[in-house]
Amino acid sequence: MKKALALTLALSVILLPVTTSAHPGRTDKKGGHTCYTNCEKWGLKYGEYHFHNSGGSSSGGSSSGESGSSYTSPITAPKAQYNVFQYTAYLNSFGSLEAAISYAKNYNSTSVVNIDSGVMTWDNYRSQVFQYNKYLGDFSSRTAAIAYAKKFDHTKVIDLESKKIFWHNWPRAVYQYDKYLQSFSDQYQAQKYANLWDHALIVDTLTGEVEKINW
Repeated sequence: MKKALALTLALSVILLPVTTSAHPGRTDKKGGHTCYTNCEKWGLKYGEYHFHNSGGSSSGGSSSGESGSSYTSPITAPKAQYNVFQYTAYLNSFGSLEAAISYAKNYNSTSVVNIDSGVMTWDNYRSQVFQYNKYLGDFSSRTAAIAYAKKFDHTKVIDLESKKIFWHNWPRAVYQYDKYLQSFSDQYQAQKYANLWDHALIVDTLTGEVEKINW
């Protein structure tokens, strides 16, 4: 009797239906998980997060061939639009300006730069503004300091950490050889004009630096 009962139990275990999952790995409370095993086999990238829908089947009512799961579109990170720097050291990239600024605020002397345009859109470089040698004010960012300094002539923005001049609107004098041509308060405009001439020189009247154009 005992042998017959044991045989019956063994057969019932063997004949139980076996359920297979689409691919290994438990799902989280959202119904998805990250793939780390045989990802290419399931049309996924290694480390890609995706959802599982239980009881999935192919169209037309036929069996999907992979019992238990089907896939929805994977979650993908937004394309990086902004880089965060501490001085010239790269720290991280983000898909939104808000996220980049939130991260940058955790550090001193950082800037957020638009990847496409190269424009610094936010920073926390502590700066001072001077007109000639007259102190005009302290600012928590270069962006704010420059915006204020542009209201006056012969101003300069100095980085408080490095004590270096970051920006100024002192004239840039353009020469051809030793012949004076014209002056500009904006460096870009000076370079644009100097490119019209051969053997041009741009002289920074504040620092004394000389830039050669078309030599």
